[in-house]
Amino acid sequence: MYTKRLNTTQGLLIILCVLTSGFNFAYQEKKTENDTNKIIQSSDCNKNSFEIFFKKKTPEEIRQIRNQLDSSTNILEKAAICNRLSMVYHKLKKHDSSGYFAQTSLQLIKNEEKSDLKEKVHIESLVRLATYNHQLGNTSISILYLQKAEDMIALSKNKKCLLKPRQLIAYELSRNYTSQGNFEDAIDAYTSFRKFIEDNNFTNFNTHPILLIRVSENYYQLEEIDKALSYANKAWDASLTYGDDFSIGRAGNVMAEILISLNKIDEVPYYLEKALKAVLEIDHKAMIATTYKNFSILEGKRGNQNKKLQYSKLAYHSSLKDVSSNHELFHTGMLYAETLNEFNQTEEAIKVFNNVIPLIDDFKHDNFNEKTLQLESKILRAKIDANTKEIILEQQINQQKNWLIIILSCLFFITIILAISFYYGLKKRRKINQLLLEQKNQLKELNESRSRLFTNISHELRTPLTLIYGPIKQILSQAKPQLHPSIREKIEIIDKNTESLKTLTNDILDLSKLEANKLQLTPKIISLKYFFREMTNKFNGLAEQKDITFEYNFENLKKQELVIDTSKLEKIVNNLLCNAFRYTPNLGNIQLVVSNNEHSLQIIIKDTGIGISDKDLPCVFDRYFQSNDPNKPSEGGSGIGLSMVKELVNLMGGEITLKSTLRKGTEVIVTLPVTKSVINSNKFVDNDMNRLSESDDYPLTFELPENEKKIYTILVVEDHPDMLSYVISILKINYKIVTAKNGAEAITLLKNIQVDLIISDIMMPVMDGYTFLEAVKQDTDTYGIPFIMLTALSANDKKLKALTIGVDDYLTKPFEQTELLARVYNLIQRYKVRKTNKTITLTEKNVNTPENQQKTTTSIGKNTALVEEINTKADIELIETIAKIIETNLENYTFKLSDLSEEVHLGERHLRRKIKIITGLSPKQFQQEIVLKKALKLLENKTYSSVKAVALSVGMNNVTRFNNLFENRFGKRPADYLNF
Repeated sequence: MYTKRLNTTQGLLIILCVLTSGFNFAYQEKKTENDTNKIIQSSDCNKNSFEIFFKKKTPEEIRQIRNQLDSSTNILEKAAICNRLSMVYHKLKKHDSSGYFAQTSLQLIKNEEKSDLKEKVHIESLVRLATYNHQLGNTSISILYLQKAEDMIALSKNKKCLLKPRQLIAYELSRNYTSQGNFEDAIDAYTSFRKFIEDNNFTNFNTHPILLIRVSENYYQLEEIDKALSYANKAWDASLTYGDDFSIGRAGNVMAEILISLNKIDEVPYYLEKALKAVLEIDHKAMIATTYKNFSILEGKRGNQNKKLQYSKLAYHSSLKDVSSNHELFHTGMLYAETLNEFNQTEEAIKVFNNVIPLIDDFKHDNFNEKTLQLESKILRAKIDANTKEIILEQQINQQKNWLIIILSCLFFITIILAISFYYGLKKRRKINQLLLEQKNQLKELNESRSRLFTNISHELRTPLTLIYGPIKQILSQAKPQLHPSIREKIEIIDKNTESLKTLTNDILDLSKLEANKLQLTPKIISLKYFFREMTNKFNGLAEQKDITFEYNFENLKKQELVIDTSKLEKIVNNLLCNAFRYTPNLGNIQLVVSNNEHSLQIIIKDTGIGISDKDLPCVFDRYFQSNDPNKPSEGGSGIGLSMVKELVNLMGGEITLKSTLRKGTEVIVTLPVTKSVINSNKFVDNDMNRLSESDDYPLTFELPENEKKIYTILVVEDHPDMLSYVISILKINYKIVTAKNGAEAITLLKNIQVDLIISDIMMPVMDGYTFLEAVKQDTDTYGIPFIMLTALSANDKKLKALTIGVDDYLTKPFEQTELLARVYNLIQRYKVRKTNKTITLTEKNVNTPENQQKTTTSIGKNTALVEEINTKADIELIETIAKIIETNLENYTFKLSDLSEEVHLGERHLRRKIKIITGLSPKQFQQEIVLKKALKLLENKTYSSVKAVALSVGMNNVTRFNNLFENRFGKRPADYLNF
């Protein structure tokens, strides 16, 4: 926006310069008076008046001028000094003092004789009084003083020496008329001055650029833009001629403002850059602010809003540094506030607006400018108010935040002071904490190392456990009646402790799974009363042995089933009861109270045992913790029981609390989340597995007929000599045995001999069991050979990996003799049937076709393996589909072979034949295999706490028949999997 007025301070600067230079009279006559010569010598007509003006007076310089006034005895000299002081005080905005000294000067020369010096001082006094009245808003009075001074110059004989004061009068008249909004008269003041020059033949006089700038501004107000631009160009050329930095800065800004209004954007930077360089040279804060303001307007025209904001900020802050230019501060502040508002920085815009709006009072004596600025301020205020509705509330909140920040800052500094005060103490504590952290990490690493060691040891223990567990079971099952009672009792003790060692190794492996987050929950339906009754029955004998009163209360249990992970629950209750019996002396008391609601199951176990000291109480759930209390009896233990209980409870999303008083007893409370579920027992309808007709069952014996013994060859791959000997001892009665120490050696053997079954360990040197299994299943010659993994690795992921590759059975150590015999027998019988059926199929396909009869004899041996391989790979998808359909319909007692044939789109006879060829089993036996393998998985995971629940879950309610089928298939009773 083009500036329509000249800054008051700038006008006063011009007055001061012209007045200062006005003392330089070109006297025609020599003055002999000493006082006159002194005054003339103190001024310089040829010196640049603006350079004198812009040199700021220091307090010391003002004091010197006052001293000159006090010491002077010459009236005219005193009057001249008074005018000088009036100019200085006007510059300092002490207008009353300025007017006082101007009036004093006029009074001093009142009675003096007429002279050129008196005339000059008189004119100067009138101009000073005009300036004073203009500042008060008395423009009419100011004009009268100026007209009187103008008349005096018109009558003077020394017009040439008064040329510059006459120019100053023209400027001041123009300024007063502009303030009144009378732009034509303002221009006439300049025209009158030019006529004065022409009439007196002062053609060589160059009009000062500041007066030309004023003329340009007046034409601009009259919207005569061409004339305004013409005078602005004259002012620019004059300022370059004068070489005055202030004039260059002022003229450059006026040129820029007019060119911006004409939208001649490309020409503007030249003038502004020159102007900025000039005003920076003299460090004129007001003009620097004006230049930055015009740069901001230029960038706004260019559409560069970020630079517009940057320049408007520079302009505003430059104005703040110039305390003498409130006018420029108002203009730059209004521009900055408007730009901030455009950037939606409304809060900051309001602050700037409120900071500069009081400055409008400085324009109260300038009627035109005051009305214009009031209108601009109202427009800007309306713009800002549009964005302030939400800001008002935010300001209130921010005010509260500010108080909060102040309070927090105080607290922060107080904290800093305290921190400095306790610096050395904190430094020492930091070292202690670092040491404790290192010790904690060391303990954690030690625990992890100990867990890894125990896990590895547990895996290693499974092989010797098998070599103890298996023979003991053989002795007890085969020679128990012939044993002497004392020997039998000792062997039973060995058997019992072998079971305990087996349980302990399983617990350690479970802990390693918990650490690796691999132990998963398998929630199933459970009958609470039945489950806990079975649990308590196992401890009744121990209670009688130690003469302990064992009380249990299930009265608060609701008659409904719940869904929970029974295997984990069993471990929790078993560990807690074992601890209670271990630390409760004879004649003590143990209570088990179980209750539940819709969402949780609560188990409370109380005992009157030795209790736990307050020192040990926080550590009882830490892994491998052993009490160091010398008063506590040495009971042994591994330190993993309660730790595993705690981690299992956490895994199940429950809570465990322990309260104990030394020598009085302990109370443990376990709370577990559960899901309520009601079992419909009618859905488990057992139709004695007759749904697919036929009556095939597994044989009741694992002994081969005499004519089949030593016919079948079994390859045993095991690197442990004792384990190898033990397996051979079990199998050698019925089968031929070939051995290998690792997978690589076994592959070499398979190239030279034919075997009917492979038994292999997993962890072996050179080539492990997985690699060996994969090699067997990828070879077309060995693909169909049954394969049993016999290993100490019991983790589900290990088993799943073997099953994915294609293992037929997976048996973990330790195992019982009958388990191995049963699985070997069943797999060999199935393999025998499968081979027979495929050979028959091959014969039918090649012999019964007339055109192939001549080829049969020569190709039957070659094609037997090929057809077997083709059938095996082509029918994998079919047999998997059949297995899924059967498993899905285990609870559908109406499901028959005809339904299955419809599902797979095959005739019943064709389907029966396909199953027999692929699996070596009849449809009935194949269904039994699926049922029994599902039951085996449930038992291994201890999903249910009773054999009956397992039988029902796989669709059989005849538990006796289920037991017989299971034992015949796997060589082990279902109940053995549920024993501790």
